[in-house]
Amino acid sequence: MNQQEVLHQIGRAIRARLIDPSEIIPISFKDFPGLLVACSGGPDSTCLLSVLLGLKQDCELNTKVAHFAYGLRGDESKAEFEFIQSLCKKENIEFFSRHLTEEERKLLLKSGLQAKARKLRYDYFQEISEKTRTVITVAHNSQDQVETFFLNLLRGAGLPGLVGMSEWDSKLFRPLLHVSREEIMQYLERHSVQYCVDSSNDELKYKRNRIRHQLLPLLDKLEGANKKTITRTMEHLARENDYLSEETEKLLKSLVREEPLHGHSLSAKGVSALHPALQNRILRHLLILFAQDFSLCSSALVEELREMILYGKEGQKSTIRRNVDITLSRGRLYFFPREDKTYKELVPLNDCTVRAGGFTFQVNKREGSAKSQREHSLYLALSEIEGDLVIRPHKGEKISPAGMEGKKSVSSLLKDKKIPLPFRKMWPILADDRGILWIGGLRRSNLVKEVQHGPYLEIKMTPSVEELVNR
Repeated sequence: MNQQEVLHQIGRAIRARLIDPSEIIPISFKDFPGLLVACSGGPDSTCLLSVLLGLKQDCELNTKVAHFAYGLRGDESKAEFEFIQSLCKKENIEFFSRHLTEEERKLLLKSGLQAKARKLRYDYFQEISEKTRTVITVAHNSQDQVETFFLNLLRGAGLPGLVGMSEWDSKLFRPLLHVSREEIMQYLERHSVQYCVDSSNDELKYKRNRIRHQLLPLLDKLEGANKKTITRTMEHLARENDYLSEETEKLLKSLVREEPLHGHSLSAKGVSALHPALQNRILRHLLILFAQDFSLCSSALVEELREMILYGKEGQKSTIRRNVDITLSRGRLYFFPREDKTYKELVPLNDCTVRAGGFTFQVNKREGSAKSQREHSLYLALSEIEGDLVIRPHKGEKISPAGMEGKKSVSSLLKDKKIPLPFRKMWPILADDRGILWIGGLRRSNLVKEVQHGPYLEIKMTPSVEELVNR
């Protein structure tokens, strides 16, 4: 069985032992690396750990525990830490823990406490998970799922946000996701399992707590409305979301192209022909890919990009200025990470491959006379080179193009050749101490003469101009 199948079996075994101990799942997990239980000491995670202690013996399931001690609630936090530590020692379970540093404490208390605390916690769990080759296991239950639904609904999330959490998402395993809070409390009472109570869970300054203590009790009083109907609705939405995700993946393969310098581009014409729901999904996918910040993937921003595709003008840029540059040019929406695009690569005077500016330059040393110069490749006599031969982006310079009188800016030549706007500033040029010898794949300078005799370099660039412009 693969890992996902094993986790599915473990989930079944956990739920069976928790809800109906008479149902025995006869399976051994001794060949599975094991679970890393994120334990706070509260009822949910303590219940999960208690169930796993039984499976550890019956099914040879390797279980370890990790705890992140924030220490923000004084004696209460200290008691939680000591409770989990003592339990693990008693049950002979390997225990990992980390406390906040003073600097981290100050940072958390400034603003955004919950989001920052969650990141610190899960970064630590991921570190231990990789070290021990275990799967991070959390005690999210069906009530957490419903609370997440309303949190996302209130912030205007689309369908992907309303489907909630999945039992397994490649990072976290949630075996209690289909178990209710009532079933967890019944288990704890039935087996006389002790646990800690976090007083901050009653503080109504947090939106999740207001949903938990004010909205959900009201929902339970409405006829025909309860947490189970919400979870069923989420299951229906999840199936529809899965279908749309599959369709989006197919479309991405045909509409999106990889570009030099870690960029991607999207066919504006192709996206325009799609239903708005699919347009939004494709745009959100690319935003997440580049921005790495879900706060930048708002409905308003997705709608802005959709408007650019449908009605935008050449060279229009999005209002995003963090992490990613987005530009409309020549019928494509270009996405480039915001990073230092400067480069300078030395070209050896022999057979070699040089990668610069997201392009590949194949250099071959030849003897004798060369064919007539062509723009997509360059023949350069070694005897003419002065100083180092380098590939770098242009600096707004001008060039005296071969076969033309006077000078012309590199930017103008790139525009004339219909190079998409996002590439123009980073387009590679070949130069030595005399100046620009070649605008990569486009025009050579009058400094480069026809090769009559002697050793010379043949230099070709990929992807070619034709590939970028005409594909």
